[in-house]
Amino acid sequence: MSKEIVFLPYRIIPCDFGHQINSNIFGDIIEYLDESQEWTILSKSKSANETELLSAKLHLIDGNFNLYLHIYSDGIGIFTLIDKEEVYIYNEYDPERTLEIRRKAHEELLTHTHRTSEVMGKHISKIRTFFNEDISRSTSFPTWENKGLSYVMSFYFIKTDIKLIEKIDFQEKLTFLLFPYYGEYEFDYSLGVDIKSDFVKKQFRENFLSVVKKDYEILPDIHTCASWSNFLIIGKVTDKIKNEYWKLERDLQHVWFYSYITDKFIEQSLKSISTKTPEKELEQVDNILTEMIFKINQYEGIISSTTHERDFKLNEALRTSSRLDMLVESVEKKAKLLKDRYNWLLTEKRTKTDKKIQFILFIIAIISVIGAYKSFKELGIYTILIVLFTILMGIYFFKPFFIVKRRKK
Repeated sequence: MSKEIVFLPYRIIPCDFGHQINSNIFGDIIEYLDESQEWTILSKSKSANETELLSAKLHLIDGNFNLYLHIYSDGIGIFTLIDKEEVYIYNEYDPERTLEIRRKAHEELLTHTHRTSEVMGKHISKIRTFFNEDISRSTSFPTWENKGLSYVMSFYFIKTDIKLIEKIDFQEKLTFLLFPYYGEYEFDYSLGVDIKSDFVKKQFRENFLSVVKKDYEILPDIHTCASWSNFLIIGKVTDKIKNEYWKLERDLQHVWFYSYITDKFIEQSLKSISTKTPEKELEQVDNILTEMIFKINQYEGIISSTTHERDFKLNEALRTSSRLDMLVESVEKKAKLLKDRYNWLLTEKRTKTDKKIQFILFIIAIISVIGAYKSFKELGIYTILIVLFTILMGIYFFKPFFIVKRRKK
């Protein structure tokens, strides 16, 4: 049995460039990457109508890691940082070491202090200039969340003897990797619990070991397990296996991130739109929402209908463990709420418009009456009183247009 364990971290960093990519923007991006001399374009689609438009690799002096970029037609970019390998002797391996490296990498990437941050930031900023800022999503602005980034998702290939997965102590170590919260601190002060106490370990084992044991792979030399925050591929890891799982995780994170920014777009819209919002702006919000919901359903449909049985099983595991299904369900519920509010606001605005038109017609009628005053005067005082009474009644019924509501302090 092998005494060595080799961890190969893949860190996924999604970002939003702005909006749907057309052929002109696609051409500008290709030209920029070619001329920058910092990128090698590995593949590109023939048109801007495909989902994944291009993949590129950055030339780096530091040989300890590699950085890749995949760009999608909806304006989403997925950076992948293939980090330095971690090599351990099995008996000496402590998962806290891997978790500490992971925590530090995530923190540096999201605070833009990582050794790749400067070059990533430069290229993200430049690519965003090819998009129309007036119609770009707010999630593509430098002010969004972590200066334009939302999160980092790390997953690991673990090259070792597959028989190790049968050992209970190895399973426990993997459990801490799948649920890193429990491995990052020896003592949780908020709960007042010693994470490493025998009691907590026992509870931990009983509740989470089953997640490690659950294998989603059908190949004999690979064991795959997943949680919300991690994804482990253990055993005989070949280049083919790495490329397959990398694409699987990229595609999932693309859908996850697009669903996430859709969810945030809905929340922002619910807070910002009101009866004061112009009808044109309301319709623009509705069009954006419709497009985003359509794309989410389209992506999920493509993944479900075009993958063969093995990939479908793995994708379902990722979809469930990452809670993408729950996120999509939340998006759909909030979308319905926003649609209902949009329709109500539109109805209110059109009702007010109709009333304003009626009021204008009423004013015109009054002016006409005043213009015909001499004719009415000859008819006598009673006719004049009737006209004045009609005017007063009209003002009463249209009084909402004369009263300005004071805001409560």
